[in-house]
Amino acid sequence: GAEREAVVLAAPPRVPEAKGRRWGVFAPLYAVRRADGAGAGDFAVLARLLALVARLGGTFVGSTPLLAMFVGRPCVPSPYAPISRLFWNELMIAPERTAEWSACGPARALRDAGPARAERTRLAARETIDWRAVRRAVEPVLRALADHARTRDATRRDEVLARARRWPECETFARFRAALDCHGADWRAWPESERRRELPGAPGDEDVFFHLWAQVTAEDQLAAARARTPGGDVAAPYLDLPVGSHPGGFDAWRWPELFAERAALGAPPDALFAGGQNWDFRPPIPRASRAEGHAHFAACLRHHLRHAGLVRIDHVMALHRLYWIPEGFPPTDGVYVRYPHDELYATVCLEATRAGVPVAGEDLGTVPDAVREALDRHGLLRSFVGQFAFRLDADGPFGDVPERSIATLNTHDTPTFAGFWHEVDLDAFEAIGCLPAERLAAMRAARRDLRARLPALLAARGLLGEADDAALDAILDALHRALAEGPARRVMVTLEDLWLETRPQNVPGTGFDRPNFRRPFARPLEEIERDPELARRLARIDAWRRGDG
Repeated sequence: GAEREAVVLAAPPRVPEAKGRRWGVFAPLYAVRRADGAGAGDFAVLARLLALVARLGGTFVGSTPLLAMFVGRPCVPSPYAPISRLFWNELMIAPERTAEWSACGPARALRDAGPARAERTRLAARETIDWRAVRRAVEPVLRALADHARTRDATRRDEVLARARRWPECETFARFRAALDCHGADWRAWPESERRRELPGAPGDEDVFFHLWAQVTAEDQLAAARARTPGGDVAAPYLDLPVGSHPGGFDAWRWPELFAERAALGAPPDALFAGGQNWDFRPPIPRASRAEGHAHFAACLRHHLRHAGLVRIDHVMALHRLYWIPEGFPPTDGVYVRYPHDELYATVCLEATRAGVPVAGEDLGTVPDAVREALDRHGLLRSFVGQFAFRLDADGPFGDVPERSIATLNTHDTPTFAGFWHEVDLDAFEAIGCLPAERLAAMRAARRDLRARLPALLAARGLLGEADDAALDAILDALHRALAEGPARRVMVTLEDLWLETRPQNVPGTGFDRPNFRRPFARPLEEIERDPELARRLARIDAWRRGDG
C-alpha cells in the first residue's frame, strides 16, 4: 500500500530546428559602452545593437551571460561565475528605459547632477571596467526608481509584487540579495545563525522590493530588446547559459542538497594546461538532480529561453560528464562523474520546444564522439571555431564545417582574429608559463606557416585578390566570406574583429590580475552605430549568407 512518485519526461526527441542561413554578431554586453552610460554596457546597448544588426539583415546579437554577479565582497567580474543562473544582472538596467523614469524626479536629479556626470565620464575613460564604481554610479539611481514605484505609484507597486509572486523563487532571491547587501559578503561569511534558508524581510520592505523591482524591470528590458529585419525576421538576443554558479551565490545556498560541498568543477590536464583547471563551482549531484526531476536545470533553461532567439549551453559535455576535483586536491587528481544524459537532453528538448527556440552546445576542446553524436541526434547546433580548424591542405581555409553548427572565427576565450594573427595569445601563454618551451616554439612555427600560406590559399579560392602583401582586413573579410558562404546554419561575427582589435576579452587559466572580462571595447556604441565601413562589412556578410555576394 505504499505510495511512490516519479517524474515522467515526455519530451520530443529534438529541439526546434535552426531554420535558414542566419547571421549575427558577438559583443559581450558588459564591454559595449554608450556615451551616457556608467562605464559598462546595459540592456539599452543590447537593444541598439540588435536594431543595428537587424537593419543590415542579421538576426541575433550574442553575449557572455547577463546574470546577476558579485560586485561587493567578493568582486567576481566573470559572467561565468554568477550569483545565480536564474536571475539577471540589475546593473545592466538602463534607467531612462524604465517605467518610472519620466515621473521620478529624484532619480533624474541623481543621474544628471554634475558630480554624477563627471563620474560617468571618468568611468567611460577607464581602460578596464571598475564594477564596484559602476555599482556606486548606477545603483542609487535604480533604488530611487524602485522607491518611487514602491511609495508613489500603487499600480506599479502592485504590478511588480504580482509578477514577482508568479516568478518561482524571485522573492527568496530578493531577500537573499538584501542579506548580501546587509552583510557585504557572500553567505559563507555570514554568522552561522543567519545561514538558514528562511531570511527576514517582506516583499514591501525597501531593500527586498528593490531586488524584486530590478528583476521585473530587467525582464521588461530584455523582452523589449528585439528588432525586425528588412525581410521581416525577428532579431533577438543569443543568450549564454553558463555551466555553473558561484559557490557563495544563491543557487548553492538555496539548494544545498543539489550541489556537492567538498568538491569543485574543473578540467583535467590537457595540451594547453598541464596542471588542469579548477573552476571553483560546486558540482551538481546527479542523483539529487534526478530525484527532483531535474527541475533546477529546467528552470535555468526556461530563464534564458523565454527571451532568446538562440540559447548556447556552455560546456555541453556537462550533460554527459563533469570533472570533479575533491577538496584539498590539485586539478590533476580529479575524476569524471557521469550524468543521466538521456534525461538531461529530454529536459533540453522539452523546454526548448515549449519556448520554440533553437539551442546550441559548446563542444570545444577534447570532446568524446558520443557527445557530438548526441548533439546531432537531438538537433542541437554544434560550435565551430575557425581558429581551431585552419586547413592549408584542403580546398578551403577550414576543414569540414558542420551544417548544424554556429560558426565563428573565435570566442570570448580565444584571441581576436588580429590577436591570433600577431601571436598575442602565444605571448600570453609564454608570460604565464603554462606551456613547455618546445610546445610553444612549435605553435609559433605553425602560426608563421599559416601567415605565409593562408593568403595564397584564399586567393586560389577566389576569396582574396592579390595574395602578396594582402592587408589584414582583406584576409579577415575573406575568412568571413568563407564562413558566410559555407554550410553552417548560423554564422557569428566578433564585432571587435572588424576594427582589428588585438586584445582578448579573457585569457583562460589566468586570474583577475589581468583585465579578464573587464576590458571595454575601444569604440563606444555611438561610433559603432555611425561607422559606414563597419556597416558595409556587415552588409557584405548578409549578402554572402543570402548568396548575393
